[in-house]
Amino acid sequence: MKNYLIYSLAGLILLISACAPSNLATTSTPVPTVLRESSGTPETSYGFIEFPYLHADAGNFQLQTGETITFSWKDAPADAERYDFMLFPLDGSRPIVLGMDTNASDGAAIEWLVLPDLSGELKGLAYYPDGRILPSDISGTIYSGPPQ
Repeated sequence: MKNYLIYSLAGLILLISACAPSNLATTSTPVPTVLRESSGTPETSYGFIEFPYLHADAGNFQLQTGETITFSWKDAPADAERYDFMLFPLDGSRPIVLGMDTNASDGAAIEWLVLPDLSGELKGLAYYPDGRILPSDISGTIYSGPPQ
């Protein structure tokens, strides 16, 4: 019976570690938890991100690998000190900061070179000096093809 428990525990540990998301960091920027100051509940989202794409189907957008495109946050919350454009990979790995806009006087936007073989949910985060972080709606799932 004792050996059965040891083997069962070892198998459970292996199963948990196999199912855990990869710890490969693609960015050193920590991803914050977006909370409302007073209630501790998730904040509502603001606006969405527009971008050019090759094809779209059911919220999935194919981007042209190797092309430089502009992500524009429509109806972004005003007066943030920084706007981050994030990709949350579908494989559960760490989010990737695609770019930051620290001067949104002309609107919150970045230019980005589409890298090959990416897929994930696109989202924006607006950072305020008082510590608030306001998110955009998820603006679809983007993906790119192999290198060209």
